[in-house]
Amino acid sequence: QGPHVQQGSVPGCPVTHAAWGPTVQGPASAVVNPTPPAATPAVVPRLDTKSALVAAQCKVAPLEVVHWDEDHRFNRQDRYCYCRGSMARRDPALQCVLCKEWFHPQCISKLRRPLYHGEDRHFTFICCYCNSGIETLQEDPRSWAQTGQVALFHLIMTKRLVWFKLREVADFLEMHWENLCGQHHTKTSRWVSVLGNALGSHRAAIGRLSKSAIGFIRSDDVGLTKGYWSLQDLSSRYPELKGIQLQQNVAALEGSVPGERPKRRGPSDGGGGSAKRPRT
Repeated sequence: QGPHVQQGSVPGCPVTHAAWGPTVQGPASAVVNPTPPAATPAVVPRLDTKSALVAAQCKVAPLEVVHWDEDHRFNRQDRYCYCRGSMARRDPALQCVLCKEWFHPQCISKLRRPLYHGEDRHFTFICCYCNSGIETLQEDPRSWAQTGQVALFHLIMTKRLVWFKLREVADFLEMHWENLCGQHHTKTSRWVSVLGNALGSHRAAIGRLSKSAIGFIRSDDVGLTKGYWSLQDLSSRYPELKGIQLQQNVAALEGSVPGERPKRRGPSDGGGGSAKRPRT
């Protein structure tokens, strides 16, 4: 009498397991089967996520159908990620390059540092759903212009202001150097000047940006006080900002061209709303 087979002892594992034990030959006697040779334990794929529950869902639960906006950034059902939780516009997120689903940073096991607004453009991420239960995450090489773009966009999203001085951008990078610059840039005595040159070299004529270009804009390009920086075409190029009211900086408006009243520029031109003095 061989072993009797017991199916499905490991959830989701297709391997069968033999259960050995006493087998009754007849009413008069009982014969115990000899101990079988040691078997190689079944290898169950280990899903690379922070929660066993989430890991199981990654393997067996398909994503439900949701209705995305035209930019594929937010959906009507407000369900995202492995956890199928909500996502606010103010929350940074990473997008899988294959299925285009958006994921919370705290649900991604491979991400071991904070994620900043706009940084999703500089990661290559593949989720568990698309890669047999294993996440892959690669931080792409980043130029000074790209680092400046992340810093400026994060400041714009968190401060809800349009314009920032180069010194404010540099102070933010100094504070978050290990996360944003550590593996991409060398911290020399001239790094702030290098950053400023990178922003200046990526200025473009208003309205003449290609879709993939970064496109910095300086305040004196639009008749405001010299020395402030922002990003061109904010609401059209950055879906996260749609529906968010940005404010102009009083300090930038104060130095506008004499004799001309500065225009309140809408979000598509770099923000709008009531004025507010930038924090120093």
